[in-house]
Amino acid sequence: MHRYHRLAGITALALLAVGPSAGAAAPDLLHADLCLARVPKLAHTYARLAALQVAAADPAGISAEDHAEFLFKLGLLEGHLVIGKALLDINQPRAALPHFGHPVRELYDDIHEALPARGLKDFDTDLIALEAMVAAKPRDVATTAKYDDVMRIVTAARATVPDSLRNAEPFMLGVLAEIMETASEDYNESIERGRIEKPVEYHDSRGYLLYAATEIARLEATPTIKSDAKMKAFHAEFDRARAIVGPLLPPERPLKSVAQFKAIVAKAKTIAKG
Repeated sequence: MHRYHRLAGITALALLAVGPSAGAAAPDLLHADLCLARVPKLAHTYARLAALQVAAADPAGISAEDHAEFLFKLGLLEGHLVIGKALLDINQPRAALPHFGHPVRELYDDIHEALPARGLKDFDTDLIALEAMVAAKPRDVATTAKYDDVMRIVTAARATVPDSLRNAEPFMLGVLAEIMETASEDYNESIERGRIEKPVEYHDSRGYLLYAATEIARLEATPTIKSDAKMKAFHAEFDRARAIVGPLLPPERPLKSVAQFKAIVAKAKTIAKG
């Protein structure tokens, strides 16, 4: 069942306001393909348990579990945006466009519920405006500027998670292991009859891991975390997963099977639990 965000219909109006590129047919944004049959949840408890062990009391009264869920959903949203931008950068606007629609249609409603307690304003209209600009003028400097604006909003939202959590290796590895699992599920959805038939899902998988890579790099900027055996082991499994969706444009046939991807994720989750 597809989930449509309550303001998704505004996208069509936004597109009309922006206007299509010369000679370009306006895409049907409201009914664009959605990549997730269900909205993912942070299914396992180890990130939450780690959070309880390391987190000081949050003055905003937000539970460690809610922080974990928020980071997870925000990471998926950012993964969509970064893979969309990567595809725009190689002049693939049609491939990029779905990844600017999925955040508001698939993920935003759950993120929206968490914003008031964090003192944050809704940013769904920013996501909708960005999608419309990508559809109409994908290479325009104003579109790039809007993308940068949205990414600043996402960064500010992430900053509402206490540093005591975001800098805690056990907590973050738990969240990132869940991101990896979601990436493996979208990779699975991309394959039919031994071929990559659904590039949108392939790119979703790659985008989630792009986001996770930035978080790993941030954590490893702390020398004690980078040198830790647990982080090294997790990073090794992460690199194996990322190589499966290494090519930006998907190959005709998958580089590894879904079972191989899921086996890597299982190892990463075991390391995160340790």
